Amino acid sequence: RLWSADWWIDEKGEKERLIEAIESAKKQRARCPSPIVKKVVKKPEEPPQKVTVEEAKAEPVQEEEPQLPTGASEYTQWSTDKPLGKADNFYDPSSAVSLIKTLREIVETEAPISLPLATKRLANSWGVTRITKKVKNWVSALLGKFAKSKRPIVADNFLWRPDQKASAYEGYRIPGAGQDPRDAEDIPTIEYANAAEQVLQLSIALPHSELVKETARLLGFSRAGGKLKKAVAKGIELLESEKRCVIDDSRVTLP
Repeated sequence: RLWSADWWIDEKGEKERLIEAIESAKKQRARCPSPIVKKVVKKPEEPPQKVTVEEAKAEPVQEEEPQLPTGASEYTQWSTDKPLGKADNFYDPSSAVSLIKTLREIVETEAPISLPLATKRLANSWGVTRITKKVKNWVSALLGKFAKSKRPIVADNFLWRPDQKASAYEGYRIPGAGQDPRDAEDIPTIEYANAAEQVLQLSIALPHSELVKETARLLGFSRAGGKLKKAVAKGIELLESEKRCVIDDSRVTLP
């Protein structure tokens, strides 16, 4: 082993030590028996097996599931295979128990869900297709009939499960395979805020208009119309009010 400092101080002495070390290694090697080298006999390679078309079709091909964006989950939509009641009986007080049960299932599945969308789901399941003021009033009355511990929380025209807290909601939901995105007004502001924050996490900083467009795209929209842009902008405002972003001269950055 040579050290540059030693070489610099005593070059001649270090050369002599190096030569001695080399000679000593040669003598030591000469005394050691030669290693026995085993001859490795290669086995003849087997020809590749031919696979018939029928065999190839029979073998299942496992496709990798696409990865969801960070913080995202697929939106689960409540549905029913058959009508749950007749339109003529929708307003009948005797139907209230059944209607409340269905409304609870809708909220459990889709919360946070906009009150208009939950109303539409409930009415349609009973064959009621036109959402009139009478329908809206009846659904509001049904919400008041829930047991207190199971009553959905109504906030900003959205229904939340009793165990959810709007201000602490995390993540955002995107359409599943074959699903269309929700209407702009059916996505709560906090979801827009969370999605916009995720876009910023990837980009660090973006012009406000670009952040609106990319947030809409992340939520499954191919294009952003005026109503959607306004809804996303409201989410970005919420993000700023919670000090989760900084808006400076139409540019949005992480704090």
